[in-house]
Amino acid sequence: MIGWAANAPIRQRSPGLHLSVAQGLRRWGLVMTMAALYSAASHATEATLTPSATDATAPPGHQSAASSAVAARPPVTLSIELEPGGTVVPGQRMRILLTIATPRWFTGGTRLRLPEVPGLVLLQNQDFASNATERRGTESWTLQRWSIDAFATRTGTITVPPIEATVSVSLAPGSDRVLELQSSPLRIEVVLPDALATLDHWIASPAVSIAQQLDSGGADLDAIAPGGAIRRRIQIRADDVMAMMLPALEQPSTAGLQAYSQPPQLTNRATRGTLRAERIDTVTFIATSPGTATLPARQIHWWNTVTGELTALEVPAVTLQITGDLPLGIAESVSQRHYWMSAAKAPTMG
Repeated sequence: MIGWAANAPIRQRSPGLHLSVAQGLRRWGLVMTMAALYSAASHATEATLTPSATDATAPPGHQSAASSAVAARPPVTLSIELEPGGTVVPGQRMRILLTIATPRWFTGGTRLRLPEVPGLVLLQNQDFASNATERRGTESWTLQRWSIDAFATRTGTITVPPIEATVSVSLAPGSDRVLELQSSPLRIEVVLPDALATLDHWIASPAVSIAQQLDSGGADLDAIAPGGAIRRRIQIRADDVMAMMLPALEQPSTAGLQAYSQPPQLTNRATRGTLRAERIDTVTFIATSPGTATLPARQIHWWNTVTGELTALEVPAVTLQITGDLPLGIAESVSQRHYWMSAAKAPTMG
C-alpha cells in the first residue's frame, strides 16, 4: 500500500558513509553534542543516504567542496506513535502518527510505503503532512507529521512491520539528498469485551446516530391504496469510522408489501483529523394487497469507545393500512413479478 506520492518502489540503500558523523558536524560548523543531535522519540529511526546522490552543482566526475562538506549522514529522524496507546476492540479507529524531523529543511515530496498486515486495515486518509517547527536544544527543527488510520478486524496481538519513508532534504545551499527512513515496528493489542461476544456486528465509535424518513407521496399511512408506493430511507452516521464499516440493514418484503432496494449511498468526510461516515439505505415498498402491513424495526449496536459501553439504537416499526382493490393492470404486473422472483429463487433439480 503506497502513500499519495509513492510513484516508484523504494529501494534499499547501503548504510556505508564516506565520512563519520563527527567529521560532518565539524565541517558544518555546528556546535552541539552527538546526543543532542540524534535525540528523538523512543521509536526514532535514522535515515540512510542514497548511494547515487551527488551534489547537484558539481560538474560530472567532480565533487565540490560543498559536497565533501555534507557527505556525512544528515540528522534526520523518523518517530512513530500509536493512539490510543492501550487496548482496542475490532473496528475501533487507531492513528499511527509518524513524525519526520530535520534541523535543515525538506526539498521535495515525501513518499510513504505502508505494509500489508493481516487482520489490520491501514488507510492514508491524509493527502498532505502537517508541517511544524520546534526547538531541540539550540536548534530549530522542521517537522512533517503524518497520520495513518488503522482498523483491526480480529482480536489478539497484531504486529505492524516498519513503515518506510523516502524524503528529500537540503544539506547545504544547492546540495540536496534523497534519504530513506524506516520506523520501528508497532504492536497492537485487540480485545473483545464480553458485551460484544455474542454480536455479529457493532459500530465502534465515539458518536453514532440512526434515523428514518418515510415518503408516501402525500398519502396517509392509514390509507395506502393498493399499488401505492412508500419509500423508507434509513440513515446511519458515525464518527471515527469508514462508511464501508457501517452495517447494511436488510428490509425484506413483508405481507402486503413488495420491497425494491436501491444501492446504498456511502459517504466519508475527514475534517481536521475527525472522520465522519454516513450510510443511507433506501427501499421502496409497493402495496400489493389490502390489509395491515408493517415495516419492521431496524436495530444497530454501538460500542461507545469513550465510555466502553454497548448501546442498542433502532428505528421503530411502521404500521400501514392498505385499503381498496389493486388496479387490474398493476395486479397482473405484481402477479407476474412474484412468479418470476419465485422461479429465480426456486432450487434447480439435478
